[in-house]
Amino acid sequence: MSLDLDTQAIMMSHLTAKKDVLAFMRTNRAHYDAGFQRLLQFRVVVHDRRLEDFCDFMLSGSIPRLPGLHQISFVYGWGLFRNPAKAHIVGRLVSVLQGARHIKKLDITHCEDFLKLDPQIGSAITSLEHLESLLLHNATQGLSLGLLKNLTSSVTTLDLAIYLERPLTFPEDDIRAAPTSAIATLALSLENLTLHRTSLAGNTIQFPKVKSLIMNESHGPDKACLAHTFPNLQRLSFETANHNYSMDRDEAREQRQVNRSVDQGDKATTLKFLSARLIDIYSWGFSGEFEEMIITEVLQYQHGMLPVVLNDALPRKLELNLSASQTSSYQFVQLLPDSIAPRLEELRMNIEMRMYDSDEGYSDLLTQIDQMLRARPGLPFIRSIQIRLIATGLRFKTSDGGKRSFGDADDYLLRLLPRKAAKNLLRNAPSLRNICIILEKSTGRRERIHFRVCEGELVQLPK
Repeated sequence: MSLDLDTQAIMMSHLTAKKDVLAFMRTNRAHYDAGFQRLLQFRVVVHDRRLEDFCDFMLSGSIPRLPGLHQISFVYGWGLFRNPAKAHIVGRLVSVLQGARHIKKLDITHCEDFLKLDPQIGSAITSLEHLESLLLHNATQGLSLGLLKNLTSSVTTLDLAIYLERPLTFPEDDIRAAPTSAIATLALSLENLTLHRTSLAGNTIQFPKVKSLIMNESHGPDKACLAHTFPNLQRLSFETANHNYSMDRDEAREQRQVNRSVDQGDKATTLKFLSARLIDIYSWGFSGEFEEMIITEVLQYQHGMLPVVLNDALPRKLELNLSASQTSSYQFVQLLPDSIAPRLEELRMNIEMRMYDSDEGYSDLLTQIDQMLRARPGLPFIRSIQIRLIATGLRFKTSDGGKRSFGDADDYLLRLLPRKAAKNLLRNAPSLRNICIILEKSTGRRERIHFRVCEGELVQLPK
């Protein structure tokens, strides 16, 4: 007995993975049409060199496929379609975008080149009524920002990356600040915002619904500007525009005093998640009870700032990214202040191992981590700890004066770390239930050793 298309579509709607849909389609060719409709509801990635095949597929078929297209990503460059001989393909692309009225998520990685292919492309995108999520990378002040100003849908998630064309036709600071005015039409709908290579300086527009903000390669906003622009912000991730620049202690202290003097009322307490360098978090001077904090960089001269930041934030989950070559001059025991002990439930430490040329270097590091927990008997609620050792450029000396290779160092660490380290951690923090130790090479190889604590005993989980 054959099933009508509606019944097949209902059955397909319960399949949540592409592989399951494909497996169901293979059982009978009669399921192809319903299967294709379901597959189009997953993310569809279109490469520049497969654009013609994609358009042919979407515009063919006995049953219209365009209404089923929900998520699409256009990736790579589009310069090859500027050739007049490719004009017919661009025309078919326009037809696809005009007919796919139910697109909810649209990603364009080289949006300026993409929009230059045909003016109707921008018009078709701005007319999408169900668009909820939009990614525009390599945007400039031209067509891309103009598209944002003309959107008619209530976009809730936006990822915008500005490309600074050289020579600059406007001052760089003006270009970096341009996106906030371009997305003013989305001020009342945006909930998740990601900005690359931008600045909030001088912004007067408020985004009251934004709960999550990610700023990459950007100039850091001052605290007052951040509180005004995003009054209900709960999650903030920040990566500086200049990775080689870091404020000195005096400059950071002065900026912190200015930010702490800003009367925020209850605004500071709305932030529950924060990810940034230690120097940036310190200078902002946020206070409150954070659910999670990720400190992406801790330099040696900044170690005195860490207890201050943790005292202010009192995070329930904490991730520290450290360099052993920079932190080995002081004890890990100094990192955790007593004030966070009653709240800390999860601790992740990603330690980059450099400039250790002896076996004792690793043993000493683990001893310091043990001492940190032993010196904090008041960690009654810590349930999960992860230690990630990133090994780069290592050469080990053997007892007879020889040197082991990088691969030998890996093997040595795998023998040294897992169960012995886990036992020591558990002894010093009996409330632990999950212990994870990760060894990662700069080449990408990663060994993950995961222990679960059951009735006081360590059980190593299979890989």
